[in-house]
Amino acid sequence: MNQPLRILLVSSVRPGEPAAGSVLLERHLCEREQVAVSIVPECKGGLVWRLANRLGLKSVASACMVLNQGRRWDRSALEACHSAAPDAILTVAHGDAYKSALRIAARMDLPLVAFYHDWWPDIPPLPSVLRRREAREFRMAYDQSAIALCVSKQMRRQLREHPHAEILFPIPGFASATCSGKPIFANGNSRTFRIRYGGNLAEYGPMLGEALVCVADLAGVRLEVRGNSPQWPVSLQERMKKSGNWLDFIAGPQWQSWLQSSDAFLVPMVFDPAMRRRMETSFPSKLPEFTQFGKPIVIWGPEYCSAVQWARIGDRALCVTDPNPTALRRALERLAASPGEQERFALSARGAAEGDFNPERIEAQFLSALRKAVCARNFPAAEHSDMIQGSAK
Repeated sequence: MNQPLRILLVSSVRPGEPAAGSVLLERHLCEREQVAVSIVPECKGGLVWRLANRLGLKSVASACMVLNQGRRWDRSALEACHSAAPDAILTVAHGDAYKSALRIAARMDLPLVAFYHDWWPDIPPLPSVLRRREAREFRMAYDQSAIALCVSKQMRRQLREHPHAEILFPIPGFASATCSGKPIFANGNSRTFRIRYGGNLAEYGPMLGEALVCVADLAGVRLEVRGNSPQWPVSLQERMKKSGNWLDFIAGPQWQSWLQSSDAFLVPMVFDPAMRRRMETSFPSKLPEFTQFGKPIVIWGPEYCSAVQWARIGDRALCVTDPNPTALRRALERLAASPGEQERFALSARGAAEGDFNPERIEAQFLSALRKAVCARNFPAAEHSDMIQGSAK
């Protein structure tokens, strides 16, 4: 029997947390016989960073994080590396720990495998000079990774050429209808066409709030969203909570049951031009998740976003690229009135679940990438990088 790969995770994104990236890591790493994972514990920042966080001064905290270069992780990462004797180091290029992962991998002559899920330099509130610096270091880590796992084609394109960059879609849960062999598409004879979204109500909250109001009086169509703390006026929160169109987030079997009883799913992507690069390069983890149920997918987002670009290949989802919620309303009304379109998009979702978004295929690709990195042991030297300097002794 082959020995499991020993992996050291040096990452600000960690399994066991509610964020999407944490859930993806957990699905890749936990309860896998092929991988033995050691996780570097989270390390506190300096006094100014901690004080800024406590006072809610996000821009100051972000500046401290960038200037520190992730060095707060170095000592613990080195100790963990000596203790675990890993075959490779794994990180998510998000936050500041990925910079420490790069230094430790170079120092210990270990291959670095890095996930690129979001365009991190555009996320923290930073002055332009520090944002440019963060972007350079983000690309530098990409260039020096043994294997770079990009969440979309657009992410890989933005990050430039890399001899070992792969497209790895977000891995969906394994306990879905497609994987368990249950019936997939079952719209039934319900008079109400139920389209649902569950997940992030922070970035997508404003547009979903507008959609809920716009669709509220549409006969035969019901839009429901699940998630915590949407940034809506109190009056809208109370109205949607009372009508049952906004529900608290749930997990486990209840979540699965709620999704399974839907007739279609909504995948929103933000239209704000300031977030264009993030919408182009990131890939919504809910899209692979929702396809597992074999129901029609409706993507509401700009033409350039990764989800729409994916769907355009083979007409795999209904795309609404107009930011006006009335356009979404019209599209949902037409879909609800067309059983043929529902079945066509349901079959497209099932095909995606068995193809691009098959969780077993995605996991096999991830494990293959780890093995390639370990076997090659060709981690490029980073002698030109000032990020290597200043490691903990």
